[in-house]
Amino acid sequence: MGRCIYCRKFAGIFRNEHPRCVALRKQGWEEMVRLAKCGAAGVEDLDTLEARLIGTAERSFLDRSAVRLAMALGWEQAAHQFLADEKLEPEEEIALETFRRRFGLSQEELSRHGTFWRVVKVGTLRDLVEGKVPRRFQVEGPLPFVFDPDESLIFLFSNTQYLEQRSTSFQLKGDRIVWTQERTPVDTGILAVATKHVYFTGSKKGFRIALAKIAALRSVDSGVEILQSPASAKTRVFLTDDGEFTYRLLRHLAPPTART
Repeated sequence: MGRCIYCRKFAGIFRNEHPRCVALRKQGWEEMVRLAKCGAAGVEDLDTLEARLIGTAERSFLDRSAVRLAMALGWEQAAHQFLADEKLEPEEEIALETFRRRFGLSQEELSRHGTFWRVVKVGTLRDLVEGKVPRRFQVEGPLPFVFDPDESLIFLFSNTQYLEQRSTSFQLKGDRIVWTQERTPVDTGILAVATKHVYFTGSKKGFRIALAKIAALRSVDSGVEILQSPASAKTRVFLTDDGEFTYRLLRHLAPPTART
């Protein structure tokens, strides 16, 4: 005789669950995520939310661990709803951050689908548009860079591929000239964008580029191309995990004449 793994009552020969128990578990989980989403969106009382989630979990044959998972997923769903228009209003960000801090949700818990960093990136760009210095990116431990005394970190990209443009050639195709640029991989490391410089450090190379010395900026596949002034300086290419954001970030920080 088989017992239901949820209610522990007889489920029938060669069976280990009741269809109604499976359905109750599914409905309970969906309700928990809905409650958490409402809490993260600022439309649910946070003082009673955790108790309601625990009660729903117990009635739905769910472990206590499901409460924290539901909180994280609900936060992500609220964030996706806020970001549907590719914007994040200040009151929306406050609601998300209040929920996160109230229940001690970590970056790792909220980054399973990249949602946490999407919120950080959209908020960072909004700050720059408003003329503010973004202070969302937090790093634990020392960085392999020495910032100027009045300089602060804005964003950091790990596993960044650094390339240099070594040569340019052209071919005549009919009545057209086709230019070809050769980019050579040089190193892989950390790219940091600060308020005065762009920093890079890898196993082979380490340098910084003054934002004021950026003569031209161009978006490339998965990254950005930086041409420094004077014109004799190297053209450097950085491939990050989010090329569009990298370009938009530097476009706001580089001199207006470099925003191509």
